[in-house]
Amino acid sequence: MFTLFGIPKPFEGHIGMIQRNALGSWARLQPACDVLVFGDEAGTADAVRELSLQHLPAVARNERGTPLMSDLFAQAERHGRHRILVYANADMVLLDDLVRAIERVQHLRRFLLCGRRWNLRVDAPFAFDAEWVPRLRATVAREGRIAIPGAIDYLAFPRGMFGPLPPFAIGRVEWDQWLLYRARALGAPLIDATASVLAVHQAHHYNHLTSAPRAAVQREVDRNRELALFHRLDLRDATHLLTPTRLRRALDLIHLRRRLFNLPKFYLPTSPALRTLYGFWRRRIRGLYATPGLR
Repeated sequence: MFTLFGIPKPFEGHIGMIQRNALGSWARLQPACDVLVFGDEAGTADAVRELSLQHLPAVARNERGTPLMSDLFAQAERHGRHRILVYANADMVLLDDLVRAIERVQHLRRFLLCGRRWNLRVDAPFAFDAEWVPRLRATVAREGRIAIPGAIDYLAFPRGMFGPLPPFAIGRVEWDQWLLYRARALGAPLIDATASVLAVHQAHHYNHLTSAPRAAVQREVDRNRELALFHRLDLRDATHLLTPTRLRRALDLIHLRRRLFNLPKFYLPTSPALRTLYGFWRRRIRGLYATPGLR
């Protein structure tokens, strides 16, 4: 079917609990998919062993020890057994509707499929009984909040579509939105599956960022932004919409207006001089008016 991969944080406290929920949902997808869990954070090996998933502990990291997206995706391409690869953040609960969505588009030679997540506060381990999926859907309908179009927490694409990727630090903004731009630049359909896939993001704290030296984290954020430049899109830039009944082109006024607005991004150069200028603007000029956010 497809290879699903991700890299958890340490399995400690609340984050450890929601990651076990997420991996438990991945292990129960039907038809079963190939699941690769990366990294050697505390508790990862135990969680992988309990769920009979595949563990790949070695991942290239930057000088702060933050995993690099480029190596994660490259290893997934080498070790995954299927043509379709799916990256997901390790706090995302995924259901069988993702499997069905991919089945509907896998005939395409190239594509990038993703969708908006639903944010939900989860305070207890899931009971993976016969009713866990209807129970979760009902809870999301009652308490969930849909996220902004730029919050990209899962991406499905064919092996080999992107080629080598820049060394973005995972979890430090803009690498996911750059992938949407890259898919469009390659001429691949960018498919918004929000209407067909319920992807549940379990809300959590961000102590892994706020407890770290702010200047060091900010350097990683700035580096990601300089790698991405202004080559970033979100789900409002989708070329296609996967509805419950069909795959259709996104030709409504909102999508067409976004396409026109972002057209210059596909023709701007990426020279070292421009990267330097853009980095100065982000750090000095724009910083006078807004404090960059962290994820």
